[in-house]
Amino acid sequence: PFAGVVIARAKELGAVAGAGETIFTLVDPATYWVLAYLDEARTGDIALGQRAMVRLRSRPGRTYAGRVVRIGLEADRVNEERRVYVTCEDCPANGYVLGEQAEVTIRTGEIARATLVPEAAIDGLVHGQGHVWVIRD
Repeated sequence: PFAGVVIARAKELGAVAGAGETIFTLVDPATYWVLAYLDEARTGDIALGQRAMVRLRSRPGRTYAGRVVRIGLEADRVNEERRVYVTCEDCPANGYVLGEQAEVTIRTGEIARATLVPEAAIDGLVHGQGHVWVIRD
């Protein structure tokens, strides 16, 4: 049992429901999960409990705190992606929209000092190694 919100009603008052037939769908507003599809090549360092940042499409200027709560055990063989479930710890309680798109960032490590370049600018990138050409003067 939990306090929930009815989001879909399959039967109207007085209708006959058969065994196993859906009558309505409930959502627990206390649990707000975001499903992220991540490139399987980038998921090796993802772990349960890691902190995440969630940006909802309806509130693009705001970032919410999240945490990895489940990691899918199977990758999509076509898209080569894994499902990672993130709970949104401080998303607006009354402003959720089921199915809303979100951007999820999971920090798996930190580098004290680094120069960041787009991945497309790295020549011959294999197993995390490659060359970046720099023009000077």
